Amino acid sequence: MRRTVMLEGMQLLARHLGYAPKEWLLTYVNELLALPPNARGVSDLHEHLTQTLAEVKPWVSVPEYLALENELALAPSPTAATTIPTS
Repeated sequence: MRRTVMLEGMQLLARHLGYAPKEWLLTYVNELLALPPNARGVSDLHEHLTQTLAEVKPWVSVPEYLALENELALAPSPTAATTIPTS
């Protein structure tokens, strides 16, 4: 459900403002990483994040998309419970 809210929110912001801030995706990622692996509702976190990043690509600016790719590549392992900076 949280993923759907994030995706719809980013799409709406992009429609009305031209692009959506990358922080919407980073907040979602941080929320997932804060959960124990068995409570995340995804079987493969890396694949889930790769797919989600591809979905938001049309809604973020090119520089922010490149920053997301970089920040998510530096993300901790899927079993870690740390966070990714959102600013």
